[in-house]
Amino acid sequence: MFFGLRVSASLAKIGISPQVVNVDYRIAMKRAAKNAGNSPQDVAVFIAAQLPLMHRAALQSAPIKAWIRDRKIDPKSEEMRDALGTLALCYLLQ
Repeated sequence: MFFGLRVSASLAKIGISPQVVNVDYRIAMKRAAKNAGNSPQDVAVFIAAQLPLMHRAALQSAPIKAWIRDRKIDPKSEEMRDALGTLALCYLLQ
């Protein structure tokens, strides 16, 4: 239960309203990520990378940069590198 709330809070923190994400998709992503050992912040970035461009336009990169610094997301994982590339945030990997 708390994992799902933390994912929604992480989405909101990067400027993505959790309501724009299909509920079934969001639940499936949360379950898969939790089982894989991903953090709520990982899930937020993965979900944001799958959204249409119009929803990604308001994305805030500062929280993602802080999550990388605080090791809440792993920028070295291939999935995260792909997601950050889709979000045009590759510069955060340096």
